[in-house]
Amino acid sequence: MEKVQMEQAHPRTTSASRVRHPKLAMVSMLLGAFVGMFSETSLNIALPKLSIAFNMSTATLQWLVTGYADYWDHHAPFINHLKVVFNA
Repeated sequence: MEKVQMEQAHPRTTSASRVRHPKLAMVSMLLGAFVGMFSETSLNIALPKLSIAFNMSTATLQWLVTGYADYWDHHAPFINHLKVVFNA
């Protein structure tokens, strides 16, 4: 009897949480990955015209694209964490 009361007082918690709509979560992740790859690809296709427009070398623009992707790859999860912490 005492063991049952202890379990009710302290319900078991797991680190994994259930997703209500797993297919919708998977589709949204796939869509996000596609949009990310599409934006990088379209930007790389436009590099020659951008180098003429901004009078910059293609190598410099490639480093800017790499820096942009690197920034979002590393800072987007941290920004989301700040939103959760500060209830923004």
